[in-house]
Amino acid sequence: MHEQRDAERTQVEAAVEIVDVESGVEFSGASRDVSSSGISFSASMEPPVGADMLVTMQGKKSMMRVTRVSASVNGFDVAGRLKR
Repeated sequence: MHEQRDAERTQVEAAVEIVDVESGVEFSGASRDVSSSGISFSASMEPPVGADMLVTMQGKKSMMRVTRVSASVNGFDVAGRLKR
């Protein structure tokens, strides 16, 4: 499987706080990598693909749309595109 990336990703390990914009459900995770156009993180909850999330990492807030979710040993791996 070949993935297309708009920007180079950098591995960053940091706590992430996530809020599902539609439902208001809050949960936490740990970042895996970030770029100027996207972020991936691990989380204990499974957000739906297409959902808009407010993500806070290292004091910075960004909106993202979930593009991929897969089950992992400790929960779920989540990836999304940052919204501008």
